[in-house]
Amino acid sequence: MFDSGLGKGEGRKYTLAVGEREEFSALDVFTTLPAAWSGTKFFFGDYATPAMAIAVALAAIGGIAYLAVRRNMGRGPGIKLK
Repeated sequence: MFDSGLGKGEGRKYTLAVGEREEFSALDVFTTLPAAWSGTKFFFGDYATPAMAIAVALAAIGGIAYLAVRRNMGRGPGIKLK
């Protein structure tokens, strides 16, 4: 892959994939692929895209936590004391 975003006179970067075709499992979608994606982004100096991906992930986790807490607020304590 050639990085055409660089101007004239600047260093250019290439990536080259060699070897056998890789076999991915369902677990690799959450482990290997994000690591390879972020490594490629950092290699080419693209820091905005990983930052946005982290922000979206944190917002999704925060939204789920907020909904879970809000849903359980009206139920009161789990054990009632006499």
